[in-house]
Amino acid sequence: MNPVFQIAVSGLNAQSARVAVAASNIANARSLGVNPDPGADNSAAYTPQRVQQISAADGGVRTETLPVSPPALPIFDPGNPAADGEGVAFLPNVSLEAEFVEVLQASAAFEANLRVIQTQDELLGNLVDIKS
Repeated sequence: MNPVFQIAVSGLNAQSARVAVAASNIANARSLGVNPDPGADNSAAYTPQRVQQISAADGGVRTETLPVSPPALPIFDPGNPAADGEGVAFLPNVSLEAEFVEVLQASAAFEANLRVIQTQDELLGNLVDIKS
C-alpha cells in the first residue's frame, strides 16, 4: 500500500477518534462527576477523555485516549441530587466550548487528510494516462 495513503488514512482515523471522544464528553457534560472524597461511590461517575495523537514510525499517527485531569470540578448546586450536605456537587471537567472547538479542528483535519487521498488519486490517474 502507498505510504502517502497510509499516512492520510491514519489521520482520518485519528480525527474520527477525536470527534467520538468529544461527542462523548459533550453528551456527559452534565452527568455525575468523580467525587475525590475517600469512600465516595464513583461507580456511576463519568471521567472525561482527551485524544492524544502520537507520531508513528511509518509517518502516520496513532491515538491514545487519556483521562482529563482533574476529572471533575466542584460546583455549588444545592438543588442537584448528587450534591453533598454543603450543596456541592461534582460535574465532569468538560468545557462545551473547548469540545466544540475540538470537533471543528478535527473536522478541518479530516477534510485535509481526505484531500490528500483525493489528490493522490488524481495524480495516479494522470500518471496512468501519461503512460498509456
